[in-house]
Amino acid sequence: MRHRQRGAEVTAAMRASQRKLAVIAAAIPAAGRTTLEGKCLVNGVPLLETEFASDPKTPIVSSRIAEIVALQSEIPVYEVFLQDVRRGGLSALLTAYAAEGEGIIVVDAVEERDLTLIAQAACEQPSMPLLVGAAGLANALPVELFMQDRQRL
Repeated sequence: MRHRQRGAEVTAAMRASQRKLAVIAAAIPAAGRTTLEGKCLVNGVPLLETEFASDPKTPIVSSRIAEIVALQSEIPVYEVFLQDVRRGGLSALLTAYAAEGEGIIVVDAVEERDLTLIAQAACEQPSMPLLVGAAGLANALPVELFMQDRQRL
């Protein structure tokens, strides 16, 4: 995840869209980018230890996405680790965070199915959170939105 002004961008988008929650799922498993224990990994290597870390234009200050976002946002940042995504109950966790007020939630994903679970949990919220991510999350979302109006088998 490039340093840029990610936290400020998420905060501005939340304010503009009047969303209480933002869910960040930065993984693109098909491209080797995953998130585990809050860290962005490229082919299993923490982002800070890759060649991307020394980019002079957008240097990497941490592999931990929540840390990068928190540096640039006054909104509380939370992490949901992979075991919590996979055991179920992500929807309930998001609902609980929303009840606390504004929040930015960074969610682990290692496989495409993890992104599908994240999209499903987001779509189950009474108020859809702002979804922040990449192609991995974008690819999972249409399936979930399509299934919303249909009976699940």
